[in-house]
Amino acid sequence: MDDIDPYNRTNRNIELNDDTALFLTIEKIKDLSSRQISIFEINNRYTRGVYLYFNFKSVPKTNSIYAKLKDSIESFKGKSSWRMEYVKNRKSHLIIPQYFYDNDIQRIIPEEEELLLTFKQEVDHAIADLPFLTEKIKQDFQLN
Repeated sequence: MDDIDPYNRTNRNIELNDDTALFLTIEKIKDLSSRQISIFEINNRYTRGVYLYFNFKSVPKTNSIYAKLKDSIESFKGKSSWRMEYVKNRKSHLIIPQYFYDNDIQRIIPEEEELLLTFKQEVDHAIADLPFLTEKIKQDFQLN
């Protein structure tokens, strides 16, 4: 198998349920200046929460395109409730399921068995939502 540079999206076969589908959909709206392209760890989905930090290149944080994307994401009805926020200390926008936002779960995985089970269920729900969330964004922004 060839080595794949995760930051070079041109040499990847992208499927709608891929870990990068949300990034690639948002990138169709405007070019992104983000390094993170994966919303979850493809090799082990339970190593972190499900989230994506991003920014559009040369687009101020007050631009209406962010509000339109936020409306699209937050009006999505799936297994998870989704939100989009601007994170000041990172100077980035964050797309994240409400569960992970409310529990401040990004890199810290719960250790308690009951909480870990809930965490895994929420990861599975969020990942199951991704094809439908990306499709909704495509429809709302009239993307091909």
